[in-house]
Amino acid sequence: NTLESLDIGYNLFCGLIPSELGEFSMLQVLRGPGNDFFSTIPSAIARLKHLRTLELSENIIHGEIPQAISEMPSLRFFAVRREEKSGPRLSGSLPLFDKVPQLTYLYLQGNELQGSIRSAFLSSSHSARFIGLSSNMITGTIPSDLLFLHGATIELDGNKIEGFSDSFCDKLDWMNGYIATYRCDGLLCPPGSASPIGRSANETTKCKQCRDPDASPFYGSTSCDRPSSERNILVNLYVALDGNNWFRNDFWLTK
Repeated sequence: NTLESLDIGYNLFCGLIPSELGEFSMLQVLRGPGNDFFSTIPSAIARLKHLRTLELSENIIHGEIPQAISEMPSLRFFAVRREEKSGPRLSGSLPLFDKVPQLTYLYLQGNELQGSIRSAFLSSSHSARFIGLSSNMITGTIPSDLLFLHGATIELDGNKIEGFSDSFCDKLDWMNGYIATYRCDGLLCPPGSASPIGRSANETTKCKQCRDPDASPFYGSTSCDRPSSERNILVNLYVALDGNNWFRNDFWLTK
């Protein structure tokens, strides 16, 4: 097993990601973005102690991230981003990634990761530079334990973040320098306001107050539109498709 790099990105591969990949003991780079894999992440991949890059974005990767991924000593780049393809997504809690000392780039945008960011998150990753967690279901506050990072960018827009310490607003080297310009807004727009990217980065994307402050109750809102409930979505569908004239419309407008 002397293979060190395997790049099969942007093809038409589908089905499961084979757990046998964990047998390539010398593998350093594993890239397979832009395919049609319908799979969980095989925990066997965590056996690859030399792996530096694991890139599986824009596949239909679902289920929980194996805890063992948080214990890969050489991993620097981990990406399972979903911004284009529909279907089931990564779910469950956000792993700690507390035993990945080389981790520098983490891309998990557009999934369904839930729960809070725990205090030990990235605790060994002193070189972390980019942490992409946008558009998940993360709740709670940003732990102050992350203040040890230098020059980092952490994207958390589109979640349900409830707060963070004012000390983050003094991290002038964070967010590509936007905190130095926009202070706290350079990290996340406050409740009652919104921006297309959930924070201020230039005059076009500056956080702006919403006319209806209740429409953006969390930090990092990307829209001033009130979130629709599942029932409201279905009612709107019923009206748009002239549901009153359907052959069977029983119970559609009942509560």
